Amino acid sequence: MAPGTGAKAKITPADRVLVTVLHLRKLATMDLLGQLFGVTAVTISRAKNSYAHS
Repeated sequence: MAPGTGAKAKITPADRVLVTVLHLRKLATMDLLGQLFGVTAVTISRAKNSYAHS
């Protein structure tokens, strides 16, 4: 895939880290995080999993 192609990230890398920490510390559900960041719970899950399994 050429650089700059594909879907744009829905949340920033810094927000991905924050989402992961908040969820892993059990401070917020994926649904709540999705509402706070203006995305779906599925997007939050994908963001969390991208860091949690690295």
